[in-house]
Amino acid sequence: MATSQPALYGGAAAGGFVFQGQGIDGPISGATVKVFNAGGGLVAETITGGDGKFGLGFVPDGEITIEGGTDTVTGVAFTGTLKAPAGSTIISPITTAIKEVMDLGNTETDATNAVFDMAREIYGIDIDSSVYDRVKTENFIDLAETDANFLKVTGFASFLESSAEVTGEQVNQQFSGETLK
Repeated sequence: MATSQPALYGGAAAGGFVFQGQGIDGPISGATVKVFNAGGGLVAETITGGDGKFGLGFVPDGEITIEGGTDTVTGVAFTGTLKAPAGSTIISPITTAIKEVMDLGNTETDATNAVFDMAREIYGIDIDSSVYDRVKTENFIDLAETDANFLKVTGFASFLESSAEVTGEQVNQQFSGETLK
């Protein structure tokens, strides 16, 4: 298995990396990044820097996951797993939702549309379709400072994270480890 060192300072491009990604749930520092090939095999692992960024010496053609680390906005340990489809440079609650819908047999386009349709129907957040694909490649938290659509995306990401936490807690309270097995 190939490994790559994280870009801790100056971004991945400054470190000679050809691919730069970022874990966002607030930037996630010290998280384990796992990179898979198109066939699902693990090809690299690295750690995110203090800004949630990581760099690779190759362009991945499969899923990327992020686990562990610390949310730098809240200072709280990150205990979930974030996922992103191939081609994403941002790994966030939104890319995780898209990847989960894809894992059910949907195309990336259909999955992306379904996630944003859910935002509109369930949460009442109408996000312009021009930003759908941008959430996979641009830091929507930074963009929210100047673009109302990205402010909505950030709110949607917060809803997704909160919903997952509430659901997980409900499952933990209702079932024992033996029941879940």
